[in-house]
Amino acid sequence: MRTLRSLVAVILAMLMVLTMSVSAFAAYEDLSYEDVSENFNTTLSSAALLQIKFADSLGIVSGMKNGSFYPEAKITRGEALRIAYRMLHYNYDEIEDYASVNTDFDEMGESGDISDVAMIKPYVAWAMDYQLINSEYVPNAQFEADKNITGEEFITLIKKVCGMVEEAYAEYFEAAEGGEPEGYYDYYTFEDLCENFEENVFALAEISAESESINREQAAVAVANAMIYDPQAGMISDDMFTYFELEADVRLNCLATRIYGCDYINLFIRAAKERPLEYENVTGDMLLSNGVQVSTGMDMSKFVGFPILVLYMDKDNSATYTEDEEMFGYEIQSPMVYTKSLSELTVTNNISVSGLDGNDVFAMYANTPHYLNDAPWPNNDTYNLFKMLGKPVPGSGEVVATRPNLEFTFIKSASTNNADLVLALEWIPGRVMTVNAGYISVFSYYDNKTYVYEDRNVVYAGTSTLQSGDFINFYDSNGTLHVTNGTTVELEAYEEGVDSITGLKQLTAGEDVYLRHAFFDNTSAVNFDGSVTAILDYTGTSYIALTEAQKTKDVAVEILSADANADGKTALIKAKVLATGESIELKDVEIERINSRTGKMEAGDLFTYYLTANDKVHMDGIDPMDMVVIEMEDYFIAEGGVKYLKAEHYQAGENPINGMATLMIDRFGGVWAVK
Repeated sequence: MRTLRSLVAVILAMLMVLTMSVSAFAAYEDLSYEDVSENFNTTLSSAALLQIKFADSLGIVSGMKNGSFYPEAKITRGEALRIAYRMLHYNYDEIEDYASVNTDFDEMGESGDISDVAMIKPYVAWAMDYQLINSEYVPNAQFEADKNITGEEFITLIKKVCGMVEEAYAEYFEAAEGGEPEGYYDYYTFEDLCENFEENVFALAEISAESESINREQAAVAVANAMIYDPQAGMISDDMFTYFELEADVRLNCLATRIYGCDYINLFIRAAKERPLEYENVTGDMLLSNGVQVSTGMDMSKFVGFPILVLYMDKDNSATYTEDEEMFGYEIQSPMVYTKSLSELTVTNNISVSGLDGNDVFAMYANTPHYLNDAPWPNNDTYNLFKMLGKPVPGSGEVVATRPNLEFTFIKSASTNNADLVLALEWIPGRVMTVNAGYISVFSYYDNKTYVYEDRNVVYAGTSTLQSGDFINFYDSNGTLHVTNGTTVELEAYEEGVDSITGLKQLTAGEDVYLRHAFFDNTSAVNFDGSVTAILDYTGTSYIALTEAQKTKDVAVEILSADANADGKTALIKAKVLATGESIELKDVEIERINSRTGKMEAGDLFTYYLTANDKVHMDGIDPMDMVVIEMEDYFIAEGGVKYLKAEHYQAGENPINGMATLMIDRFGGVWAVK
């Protein structure tokens, strides 16, 4: 018997014989067809989808290039031979040797019906050489390649194919017949050996000897089962298509493992092209933990750190997945994930940072990759974990006085205590300042700066729309704004104090107690009369600022006159509303509540004001800033690429500005007017 060729060459040009496309890097779940699905009324049960995808992944019965599978198309005798060849060959190198081999089916005078140029010719020669077919009982040597194959013919062919691989079944034949077999094995011997072969391979495909024809869907299901069938197992389960094992560490002895080298390996995703973290030159869609890069045609960024089961063709039989080996399927698995805030972590022997989740302890060491907002962890004192965790409190645990919004996600793909990856987020408390067509500006309470983003670079989590004045929590990742709802509480009565343990300012309202972190400083949060708004951080236990509860939105005005009263504490202000040109009077304005960076209020100055819940006037100066700018439709761009968004009622000039200008900018970075 000829030894089957080593299956190491790349698919050659002979692939053009087939009109189908091989999905080289398709996971079972990602394969889809326009005419085959669990909801589509196909010829078989939806339970057969796994087999169809498996046969497609190996390229034996493939989906079409147009996205269809054509499940009801009939299988011809010629197509059946191509299927048989692919079951026994990873590539097309051997078939080339039969291109010029003549057979009894060749056209010679009145006999034979296979021409020298017929694409099926080498397959017929190959099948005859391996005794899959013969011409002894065929009238006039008519192979009839375009004739639909019957169920009996297809069953016979598949049985012969499975019985051909001497290496795969020699031990079973030896046990059954008492000696080393010789020659080829026909399907009768194989049938006697494997009595349940038909039940496992053809039953789900609904193929029997009485079937007048079979279709592509039936062929795919039968072929997939035949490829995975191991006589020792005497059964087929869905797990065999993934793990290629009978039991732990006992590899299947089947065509899928013998011919295609089907194997699997557990790895985890270290990086993705869209999320490279500290790795350079990530050109594949994902970088695996063994260094292999894979292109899947998908955005794998959300799976960084996740375990992945890789199904691949181990061509060198090394049990190791390498760059030059073909991955034909994968399964993203659920990792062990623990998410904890900074205050829930502890320092262990000054060498690791650890957390506890139930009975599970997890840790990150100096060599554990960990990231903040998808960037490498900052190597500076501000984010020194040991320093941030170094504030003890009575009893167990730690309390963090700085950066309270840090949240750590420990990802473990193995059953060890060490984290494979630590992804941290720092939700920054902020406020939406300006929303206009295509842009949004966000004020950060961390650094008192305003940041501008394009709509396309905003990712919403927990909220879908943003309006000017909304309190939010956000973080920046590579220029993309990730935003979720902020939390505020309205307090009618409160007391300010100092926490005896941490030394932080404390706010008490009834039974609710909030800490005010030293990281934040809002001097306006003193001496409020009546109700106030406390802006909470992401943890919901600490407040970052207090503001008087507002009755109205901010309104921009130009000062016409400001007359102080006799007590020197209040004033009568006449002003013009920028948006409407309306003249208004603001009475009993508390001078000490005027918060202007210029420290003045003169005719021509711009201010914003709002009414508090107690009908008091709160004013903030809109201060002039001289700079070189280019005016765009929605914003001004200044030196260094800094953007200043136009406010809701911005007063536009007659001509666009390109050069030196005086921008009237409010405390949140919004431009109200230009002089």
